[in-house]
Amino acid sequence: HVLCIGESGTAKTVTIMQYLESLDKEVMLSKVLNFSSATTPIIYQRTIESLVDKRIGVYGPPGGRKMTIFVDDVNMPEYNEWNDQITNELFRQLIEEHGFYNLDKPGVFTDIVDLQFLCAMPHPGGGRNDIPSRFRRHFSIFNFTLPSKNNLKKIYGTIVEGHFCPERKFNQEIIDTASRIVTVTHEMWEVTKAKMLPTPAKFHYIFNLRDMSKIFQGMIKVDADTIKTIPVFLQLWRHECLRVMPDKFVSKEDVVWFDGAMEDVLSKEFPGSVVNEAMKPVYFIDFMRDAPDVSDEALDSGQPIAEPTEPHIYEPVYLLEVLKKRVLEYMDRYNDANKRAKINIVLFQDALDHLCRIYRIISTPRGNALLVGVGGSGKQTLTRIASFVAGCKTFQIQITRAYGINNLLDDLKVIYRMAGVEGHPVTFLFTDNEIKEEYFLEYINSILTSGEIASLFAKDEVDTIINDARPLMRKLAPKIVDTADNLWKFFIEQVRDNLHVVLCFSPIGEKFRNRARKFPGLISGCSIDWFKPWPKEALLEVSSSSLAEFDIDCTPDVKQHLVDHMSFVHHKVGDVSNEYFQRLRRHAYVTPKSYLSFISSYKSMYTRKRNEVIEMKERLKTGLTKLLTAAKDIEEMKKDLIEQEKELKVAQQKAGEYLVVITASTTAAEKSKFEVQKVKDGLAVEAEKINAQKEEAEQGLAAAKPELEEAEQALNQITSGDIATLKKLGTPPNLIMRIMDGVLLLRRFGMDQVTIDTEKNQLKPSWGITKIMMQETTLLQSLQNYPKEAITDEQCELLGPYLEMVDFTKEAAKQACGNMAGLCSWIRAMVRYHFIAKNVEPKIKALMEAEVIQRITKAKLDLAEKDLSDKQRALDEMKAQYDAAMAEKQRLQDKADLTRRRMESANALITGLAGERQRWTIQIGQFDEDIKKFVGDVCLASSFLSYAGPFNSEYRDILRDSWVQDLRKRNIPMQKDLSLTKFCTDEATVAEWNAQGLPTDDLSVQNGVIITTSDRYPLLMDPQGQGRSWIINKEKDLKVTTLNHRYFRNYLEECVATGKSLLIEDVQEELDPILDTILEKQFVKSGAKSFTVRIGDKDVDYDKNFRLFITTKLPNPHYAPEICAKTSVVDFTVTMKGLEQQILGRVIEKERYELEEQR
Repeated sequence: HVLCIGESGTAKTVTIMQYLESLDKEVMLSKVLNFSSATTPIIYQRTIESLVDKRIGVYGPPGGRKMTIFVDDVNMPEYNEWNDQITNELFRQLIEEHGFYNLDKPGVFTDIVDLQFLCAMPHPGGGRNDIPSRFRRHFSIFNFTLPSKNNLKKIYGTIVEGHFCPERKFNQEIIDTASRIVTVTHEMWEVTKAKMLPTPAKFHYIFNLRDMSKIFQGMIKVDADTIKTIPVFLQLWRHECLRVMPDKFVSKEDVVWFDGAMEDVLSKEFPGSVVNEAMKPVYFIDFMRDAPDVSDEALDSGQPIAEPTEPHIYEPVYLLEVLKKRVLEYMDRYNDANKRAKINIVLFQDALDHLCRIYRIISTPRGNALLVGVGGSGKQTLTRIASFVAGCKTFQIQITRAYGINNLLDDLKVIYRMAGVEGHPVTFLFTDNEIKEEYFLEYINSILTSGEIASLFAKDEVDTIINDARPLMRKLAPKIVDTADNLWKFFIEQVRDNLHVVLCFSPIGEKFRNRARKFPGLISGCSIDWFKPWPKEALLEVSSSSLAEFDIDCTPDVKQHLVDHMSFVHHKVGDVSNEYFQRLRRHAYVTPKSYLSFISSYKSMYTRKRNEVIEMKERLKTGLTKLLTAAKDIEEMKKDLIEQEKELKVAQQKAGEYLVVITASTTAAEKSKFEVQKVKDGLAVEAEKINAQKEEAEQGLAAAKPELEEAEQALNQITSGDIATLKKLGTPPNLIMRIMDGVLLLRRFGMDQVTIDTEKNQLKPSWGITKIMMQETTLLQSLQNYPKEAITDEQCELLGPYLEMVDFTKEAAKQACGNMAGLCSWIRAMVRYHFIAKNVEPKIKALMEAEVIQRITKAKLDLAEKDLSDKQRALDEMKAQYDAAMAEKQRLQDKADLTRRRMESANALITGLAGERQRWTIQIGQFDEDIKKFVGDVCLASSFLSYAGPFNSEYRDILRDSWVQDLRKRNIPMQKDLSLTKFCTDEATVAEWNAQGLPTDDLSVQNGVIITTSDRYPLLMDPQGQGRSWIINKEKDLKVTTLNHRYFRNYLEECVATGKSLLIEDVQEELDPILDTILEKQFVKSGAKSFTVRIGDKDVDYDKNFRLFITTKLPNPHYAPEICAKTSVVDFTVTMKGLEQQILGRVIEKERYELEEQR
């Protein structure tokens, strides 16, 4: 067994890895493990067990082979309270006893053979652990020292000269300069290493040979077309040095020192003019060029055309605006591709610097970044943009309450497949908020150091990955034999090349330092980019850009002063926060995100306040306009009234003339009407007489009607078949022949001479003529339509003898010939009808004569009525004209009365509002002044809402006074004595809050204003519970829960979707990450007016009425800057001054209630 000891960067790992590569895989397998402070004995034993298979009686490496295991950072496991390094004690047991006790079967020892170990560790001391002596004795120890200056020059000189050579078309001037730059780089590295020593605050100030390697790795990315002169070459060298070393510096002073040291070092080797040119700011990037257009020949060839890719030429960019324009193009592309999570940031110089640094890291194979800065500095946003520019997929885990080790491993499997099997570049974005368990960092540490996580994949999953990676390996490395070991190695290499871990950590507190100490890969495996507080220039650029298109009623100079004041506010709060902590040991943080929230709050409040005043101003203007209009209308109405009275007089005369004519016409019409009525009355009497005669005649005729109807009904029953049957009879019954004689008589047919049938003693019928009559086809129709009014007395006299015969009846006829009996009844009915009609005929004639006379009289009456109607119509027309004249007269009268009333009302209005008119005019002018003063008033109010919440009343007053003083110093318009409470709310609302339980002291009222007005959700430091009680009374539809409640997520989703208020009480110093999307208001538009928000792994509808309140009982919590940036932290702690005001208010309320009401 071998142990390699040496400082970081002395090639321990590289040397061992090269040795492992040289082993014959058919005989000796190899595996790489990384220890950290979180590596426990159980983890180590499980890892070793996963590397061996069962043999006969023992366990060993697969395939009967041996295995060399390389354990890096073997000294990292922690010592326990008895000063034992238990992980390495188990390691020692494995070496000495060749096995472990089985974890699943207590007391059973597992023998493991054919293992040997290579280990590496730094020199102990300086906070680094040593390993136990009993463990160390099993190793042959080799000490790795730093190469000498000459060796370094040879190593890196070979790299530089191999790139900057004539074969690559570099000119001789550049080749000569490249050979000198190795010495310059080593001297710069030595100077920096000697000056920038690690301290507790700068524990990461560790400079080793990795840094020099990264410098030359960046330099050899250029080609001969880019580097043609010495100044450009030195600019490249300076750029790479800045990216490797000063990017990790925590202060601007350190960066300034480094810049000066670099200039001094260069001055020793190069002329001053060249050095001055080399020290100019420049960006070296490779994403400035667009993809080439497809040629016409390729389009015309008909062959499939691959999509052209952008050429990555590592070249200098000197103008910030050019770089900014290019990044904005990528931002637009990013937003088009990610409509649910668009990015809109101001690209000031610091932001562009960090973006280029992150891009440089993740565009480099095996490049990983550690971004250190307070929450809200833009680390994640810039990483997403840089990842998009580099063509990487960004992956970030979705934290939920139940998220644990297994969930992380599942996500890592997805990332490994994307990077290793699919070959996609992936950016794994991981923040310290996502470290739910410290053991998460053990896996991150393994990724950063070796790229392989032991036991991440089960054996069946390994087999699947090997098969899936085979096509990619044949494409990218066709010369390598695709054995299982080679495929797995290829998979891990692909992961290391394509997976870029970007860690976003906050430097606040001890966690970052402890994690860096326990997991060395976080520092050694990453390029560090330290996000310093935004400089004044960045703050000015952000506020200037945000307010550039925002409409403010002020001059450009005042607007610029406002931009300067906003920067002052942010810096002042930072200074006061430091003093607040030094004096009271209470934490209050300001972050760049706080500044953005401050600007957003200013814009929204200014817009709202100005609109309110403009609305009131317009109302007063409308009132003044109406007063002026009323004064003008009075004069117009006076003129109108004179004209209307003239028109009224004319209308009265015209109506009088109509009245005279109508009176005369009415008399004549009444006379005609009397005469006509007299004739109508006479006609009515005559009509009554005629109706009586008519009724008497109709009654006489009605007597024969039943018999006649019965005969007609019997006649209708006779059919043509009955007639045909009768015709066929040679000698029908005598009664039938007599009946037919009656028909002949009624139809006035000729008859045989009357003779007596002696045998039967009866008249002899005219049957021969009857047969002739029956030949008629319309016989039945002629009988049915017989004209009974034409019957004569002679016909009835001739029918008399027949009718007197005893058997001439319907019953006898029915016996003789069925249906033909109906003719018998018909003949009798005709004769009876004749005699009845004969008696009624004189009456009918008299009736007809009376009707004639009546018609003549009616005609005369019609003429008289027509004459009367004409006269009445003429009279009606005259009356209508008279009514119209009267209506016109009344209209004119009403119009004149209305004009008179309006004139009187207008006079009364002008008289009554004479004083108001002057006051309104003054008030409108005051509104204009108020709008001008809103520039400062709103800035002061939004500053208070955005920053003052975490401070007590004393420091709030300090902040307010400093802000007011600066506003006046810059001549920004504002009210003289602005009351922030009255400016942000009204007295009625405050009184309502007090009634709901809000204490009456100034601090509590200010807290109420911040809670209800701030754009961020409030986090109340409320140890006495006063804020909680007020919220419970204030919010009608409120759910109260805790982060540990079993239904917390259900309550959260319900309230967000339904618009209810949610109070999360008794939180500690950390919040559940599931709240992040809500606190940051990441609401995504999903329709015309609807929004959704992602809660964990679920999209939930968002109701705009949703309100969130968070409270803690901790008296002095230390919330991270990220939480301070996401929430509006409000200190509700009762102070002595506040308690005095509350007690005083209660006493006055009891003793002098009217004074409390007045207050």
